[in-house]
Amino acid sequence: MIKSYYDRAVNLCRLMYKRDYDLQTEEGRGLERYRRGILTTGVMLLFKISTILMNIITIPLILKYLKEDLSGVWMIITGLVEFAGFYDLGLGVGLRNLLIKCNAAADDRHARQLIANGMAVLFVLSLILVLAVFFVIPLLPWTTIIRCKEAAASAQIVPAMSAALLAFAVGLPLMQILNVTVAYQRGYWGYSFFLLGRFSAFVFIFLCFAYRLPFWALTGGYLGIPYLCLIGGWIAFFRKYPGLFPRRIEVNFGYIRQLFGVGCWLAVHELGYSAINVSPLVILGNTIGAASTIPYSLTMKLLNTTTIFASAYRTGIYGAVGEAWHTGDLSWVRGILKKTVAVWFLTTWSLLLMFIFIGPFIIRIWTGNPVAVPSHLLVFLCALVVAFSIAGSLVSGFLLSMNFVQFVAICSVVCAGLQIGFCYLAGAVTQSVNTVVTTNFIFGMLLPLGVYAYYLACKMRDRVRSFREKGW
Repeated sequence: MIKSYYDRAVNLCRLMYKRDYDLQTEEGRGLERYRRGILTTGVMLLFKISTILMNIITIPLILKYLKEDLSGVWMIITGLVEFAGFYDLGLGVGLRNLLIKCNAAADDRHARQLIANGMAVLFVLSLILVLAVFFVIPLLPWTTIIRCKEAAASAQIVPAMSAALLAFAVGLPLMQILNVTVAYQRGYWGYSFFLLGRFSAFVFIFLCFAYRLPFWALTGGYLGIPYLCLIGGWIAFFRKYPGLFPRRIEVNFGYIRQLFGVGCWLAVHELGYSAINVSPLVILGNTIGAASTIPYSLTMKLLNTTTIFASAYRTGIYGAVGEAWHTGDLSWVRGILKKTVAVWFLTTWSLLLMFIFIGPFIIRIWTGNPVAVPSHLLVFLCALVVAFSIAGSLVSGFLLSMNFVQFVAICSVVCAGLQIGFCYLAGAVTQSVNTVVTTNFIFGMLLPLGVYAYYLACKMRDRVRSFREKGW
């Protein structure tokens, strides 16, 4: 067994470093997809692990040096900026999906126009946000929105919020290199530079504390430095694909409609997906009580660490699956489907089974509070939620990369509506956390996974039948 795993590791290393595959053959293209997918998955895994470790170190430092009021302001501002990702109306992910089709068809002209028009729209959105920073943010009643005990902390809110939104405005077009490189199966480029930016921002925090820089500089620098490092990703990408560099901006409303047509449906999907994952916490607090959310919330935080590899893997193969589907390489798609099931079992379930038994003990040591410790049954139910949630995101990721965006968006919103309604009813009637979590599993995780899997199987069958009728 040890020799078998050793041989597999050696083969993976050879696959990653070999670059002379014959891309004119189906086998060569398939091996190249695997190579790029493995590299992107590795970089994404390193990115996620590093982010978690840096957050573990950063949060105690923030609490120690900023004290209570400013620490709360920091949490709120960074949370708002993360939520502001919806500000691009799904245009970035829409650009990614359309570029996958262009890559499959080797259509550099169309891809260049999509990048040019997409960036033009994003620059306009950035300009609107910059104007809002100077003319709208100072007028809002921030001392009422965010209440601080000390007047000195209240005075820091507007400068810090302005710095954070300016950093986000600058980063809005720059961060699209992540979508562009994923579309061309080079996601390891974009995320490598983003990881470098995150590490630089982490070091910047220590410099701010050492030189006692103002709070607005800490906030703006921490959020803005990672975006600035993405400039290196753009340079690397255009050096590899010089034909995609926009020579001039020719606004084409047809291309813009294409981007928003796909992007708006993706924004709807993200809304449904977020509702499915966030609503159980709100429902528990509303129907049973705020205290009931503590064991559930901590259990989900612990168990979600088991999905790091699977989510990195999803990003790594996203562009490859779309390109293989659009070029008609169905044997490769079927092969990666089987590998995805194996990845799900080996990386997610193997860790979840361990946490089902020792999860309550870990949470007891972590918190030191008996009230926060979940029962073994609650840990088991949360493990089902986490496992089938990541499985659903993997299958829906396949469908999204194949451009079945509208179906995935409608399915996620409908399932979110059913889940919220039945979970609320379960909480109000039974007053049981376990019943709410079980209902969440059935309607929020199991139902969409079943629908996605059935739809994917139907599309694969239809595609095979179409090829057979054409004699391919």
